[in-house]
Amino acid sequence: MPKTSNGIEYTVRESKRAKRVLVTVSPTSHVEVVIPPGYQRKGLPELIEGQSDWIVKQFKQFCTMNWSLKPETIDLKTMGQKWSVKYSNRDANHLSVQESPSLSLTLDGDVDDLVQVNRALNGWVRRKAQIILGEWLETLSNELSIPFNRLTIRHQRTRWGSCSKSNNISLNQNLMFLPRSITRYVLIHELCHVKQPNHGPNFWRLVEQHVKNSKPMGIKTRKTGCFVPGWANP
Repeated sequence: MPKTSNGIEYTVRESKRAKRVLVTVSPTSHVEVVIPPGYQRKGLPELIEGQSDWIVKQFKQFCTMNWSLKPETIDLKTMGQKWSVKYSNRDANHLSVQESPSLSLTLDGDVDDLVQVNRALNGWVRRKAQIILGEWLETLSNELSIPFNRLTIRHQRTRWGSCSKSNNISLNQNLMFLPRSITRYVLIHELCHVKQPNHGPNFWRLVEQHVKNSKPMGIKTRKTGCFVPGWANP
């Protein structure tokens, strides 16, 4: 992992959607630098060092919020389920996640390692999303008579979903935290891209056929960050 001269470790991710360099700090104190395609990486250490004060400030803020990285409950609104979370601390090389029928999770292992806890919780949400969103997308695909090729579940910061030219649909695992009506809108939105790749008038007419008052619903999807807990942000 690259490191600046003042000791800040970071990772670099190239994004076709990036128009400028963006430095982010995750709740687990991971620094990520997002760059546009073709950006010269030589100047990144100096750029990051120039933001050292801001990065350290973020580190300190997250240190005071560590309690939120070990949630006592997980509210999966899309499923209409609220799970309780218990932590069992013991020496172990890995952290296991066990479910009970009473909607209770138990994390067993080194639960003081917040990075491991974060990975375990987000891995559990991802597995839930693969099953629940996968089955729901298949159902909607059949109801709307819009077949798609393949589904991929991702952990993304800025996009709820996407549809490729090959009709492969990608969904953000954090949809699990959103109200069911909004998640349904996102799934239908991406299915409609199978027939209409762009956001032209024909696309919006197709969406409106399947989601009444779709425009207000689309606006709501841009204001849903409050539903995603801090520990679940990538």
